[in-house]
Amino acid sequence: MIKKIRYFVFPICEAKNAKQIIEAKKRCLENDQSCNRELLTKLEKEMKDLPEDIDKLEELIDREMERKRIIENKCQSFLGIISLIGIILALLFNLIKLNNNTFYTVVLSFLIFFGFVYVILSINTVFYILSEINIVYEKPLSRSDKELKRVVLLNRYQNLLRTNYLNTTYSNIKRFFFMLLIIFLFNNLSVIKNNLTAYNSGHTATFSSAQIQPYAGLQICSERQIV
Repeated sequence: MIKKIRYFVFPICEAKNAKQIIEAKKRCLENDQSCNRELLTKLEKEMKDLPEDIDKLEELIDREMERKRIIENKCQSFLGIISLIGIILALLFNLIKLNNNTFYTVVLSFLIFFGFVYVILSINTVFYILSEINIVYEKPLSRSDKELKRVVLLNRYQNLLRTNYLNTTYSNIKRFFFMLLIIFLFNNLSVIKNNLTAYNSGHTATFSSAQIQPYAGLQICSERQIV
């Protein structure tokens, strides 16, 4: 239960957990001695599912290369979205300055802080995809089916890593906009509450004045009757 909550609040944790499994498979493909029997059996099954034809295997490698380029393009698009989010965050700080209610100020500060954390995590994740795990396994010179299958799987696992971290960035951005919705709701509630308070105060003052005026008029009328 705690793990699910942690994955929901911070999706990066789930991506890191999946990375350990993928890295174990990659190490197993690169060096059979570091692989346990269960994992080796799974990899052998995956290799058997691949075609035996050399040309088809090379085509699969090209597809994984194209998939890598698509993921990188999406990362660059996310950088533009994250920049826009940074501007929105800067504007949100003005809501805290304009709000006089202590409770709403604390809640808004808490939500904006979490939004800022999601932005930082998204930026780090995008640059992590474009640099740290930007690994490509080229076609082997031998053109043997076993080597080609190994390269196909290595590139596939590497793209799976990229996709997991890219999905993490997407999840962070979704959570930021969800936070943004909550922030605007809280801000509107605060504005409505302040307006109601001001309206009630003004209405009470007007009602008090309206009660005084007839009484004053009654006194004047009585004085005239006595004269």
